Amino acid sequence: MSYCINPKCSHRENPDHATNCQNCGTQLLGNNRYKLVKPLRELAGDYFTDIFLVEDVGLSPEEWGTNKVLKVLKYNNNDDLVRLFKQESRTLMWLKNPGVPAVEPDGYFTISTTRPAQSLHCLVMEFIEGDNLEELVKKKGAIDEATALDWLTQLAEILHLLHQRNLAHRDIKPSNLILRPNGQIALIDFGAIGQEEWGATKVGSPDYAAPEQLNGSAVLASDFFGLGRTFVYLLTGKVPIELEKHKIDNKLIWRNHTKGISKELGNFIDDLMADQVINRPQNTLALQSRLRLIRNPEISRLRANYIRSIAGLSILGVTIFITNLRPIALAANFASGNNIHRFFQNIGTEKFQQKELGTAEALFNTALFFNPDNKAAIYSLGRVCEQASKINCAMEKYRQVIQKDNNQEGERNIEATAAAISSLTRLQIIYQQQVDNNLIYQGLPTNKEGFPTEESKASKDPRIQASLYKNLGWSQFQSNQIADAEKSLRTSIGSNPDRPAAYCLLAQVLEVKKQESAALEQWKECTQRVNNNSAPEELQWLAMAQRRLLAADPNYKPTSIQPKDAK
Repeated sequence: MSYCINPKCSHRENPDHATNCQNCGTQLLGNNRYKLVKPLRELAGDYFTDIFLVEDVGLSPEEWGTNKVLKVLKYNNNDDLVRLFKQESRTLMWLKNPGVPAVEPDGYFTISTTRPAQSLHCLVMEFIEGDNLEELVKKKGAIDEATALDWLTQLAEILHLLHQRNLAHRDIKPSNLILRPNGQIALIDFGAIGQEEWGATKVGSPDYAAPEQLNGSAVLASDFFGLGRTFVYLLTGKVPIELEKHKIDNKLIWRNHTKGISKELGNFIDDLMADQVINRPQNTLALQSRLRLIRNPEISRLRANYIRSIAGLSILGVTIFITNLRPIALAANFASGNNIHRFFQNIGTEKFQQKELGTAEALFNTALFFNPDNKAAIYSLGRVCEQASKINCAMEKYRQVIQKDNNQEGERNIEATAAAISSLTRLQIIYQQQVDNNLIYQGLPTNKEGFPTEESKASKDPRIQASLYKNLGWSQFQSNQIADAEKSLRTSIGSNPDRPAAYCLLAQVLEVKKQESAALEQWKECTQRVNNNSAPEELQWLAMAQRRLLAADPNYKPTSIQPKDAK
């Protein structure tokens, strides 16, 4: 039997020998290559797409008779659906990984039907052998912790591939995960994939989609919510909506329904499902790092003991530790007396730049032991928290710097205060918290009326001033203060023309003002400055810039920039 691809055909079953549908006349061999063997879900369902198992009777001997999956968009008059369908096609072509279905470069095509005449968007992809995890749990029961950790690790790698490209899957759930016979987990159904403007369309399954996603405000971390809810189902065998919630914190009560799991894994899954984005892991690198610690509890314990032992060292112990590390520099700093805290601060900064967060944290705490008024050390601890995806911790440290008494101000402490204002307001904007623009002005040489600002908080560093003006313009733009935003962003560029963020934001401001030509110039400046060390939001704006430039000039060739290791 062969099926007709036309979704409006009233009788889609045909005998094997037929070349055209006996009911509507549509050609049965899709793209002159694919025979529709059977539907993989009911054709009468209220879905945007039909999905078929197809047999490839096409070009090469290796593919002859191969089973594949054909996905057909039933509606070609909905621009949003067509856009999402094309995004899915491009994404699967880019990703070459056993964790996602393979799609060849010619896997996307259109097919014309008769009665009625229309053009259907089609995508052919690898047929993945195996059970989806929803059906697997129904047949075999809930999984154990070891299996959960194995599958979580695999999925973290797959999400890392997506999120590096600023792509969110937006529909992670048990039925979209398939266990291959070799034990590899594959993530399927990329129809809700989103790049940069994730919140433009409300997609996802209610049992598994994050609150902000259902409100049309999805972010990359929305995938983590779906991942956490999925593993609640896999570990309990119960759909999350069937479970009770704590009356105080609204968390799911699910651990007592498992076969028994560790506190560390339970806490991790709870963090994935946090209602507030700010309380979830910040990115896939943080996700992978935490999974490594859960899978290796001995390493985690030794690491924690090591950090505590350094942070709590006596002066003698610190002397021994640092003497072994750098004896000449240590002797010089001890001789200078009150500069010892700066020595620990500087070494901590080196360790932070080398991604040794535990050692850096210990050294910053030691700097505070010698000088509790060292604002630079407190600010640095905030940066450690931010790198470790502990956003609440980071914000608290930045607030401590800003609010700390100014009785021992020096230039380093003044710059630390201004930097803390910049870092705090940036996080507030990203995580959609209320921003006090008057606080930003405290770090600038003049306030909004043009009068000098309190010297104890005003920065003289043009890089910090540029960051503050950028955040001010960003906040003003979000509040629709377009003229003020343009002025602040141009001031930021004047203070430090090397960073991309102000150009990217200024381009968006000029678009609102309908100054398209000027906006394109700023988009060009934006793309020329984004690099491997750029912040996540700058990488997101890069994608926006490249699309704008490509739309204006079909010959424009986007550059490929990969996200930095951690942010």
